[in-house]
Amino acid sequence: RSNCNPTTLMKIHSQMGGLYQNVGAYDMALSEDSIAEHIARQIGDTTSFINLMWTQACSLESMNQNARAKDLLDSITVILTDNNLTEEPVLIYPMMIDSYWKNKDTNKAEQLLLEYERKTGMSPHCPDEEVADMAYFYRKGRSYLAKTLPDSAKLMFEEFAKV
Repeated sequence: RSNCNPTTLMKIHSQMGGLYQNVGAYDMALSEDSIAEHIARQIGDTTSFINLMWTQACSLESMNQNARAKDLLDSITVILTDNNLTEEPVLIYPMMIDSYWKNKDTNKAEQLLLEYERKTGMSPHCPDEEVADMAYFYRKGRSYLAKTLPDSAKLMFEEFAKV
């Protein structure tokens, strides 16, 4: 309808996507988030449509559609670069790092992990209460394994197991 508020409609579809994601109905979440993303693009809400693309990538990952999820994450990176949002990619780094590990692209995973650490200030020496992303320790452990540092990897996996 002509009197429909597109921002409200976008938020409704986005929230529905979140609810479907929470109950494991990833195909429905993907559909709702896609509708919300389309509306966000129409109204020029760059932050929302980037976040909605990310949530769609999460649904695709949950559905084991890793190649499609990676393509979507790559698209997000291009959009962020094109819009000079250089600090924003931190949101998608963990999923991208995991995607590179799954595709056995150790060099890119390592490079992105270092960038993630630089932008978030995380390190293996951070106290637990300062680390918002506890899965960081798992990723760092994988990094140490790739570098054949099993003792360091074990320490990181132990930190991750505390969660």
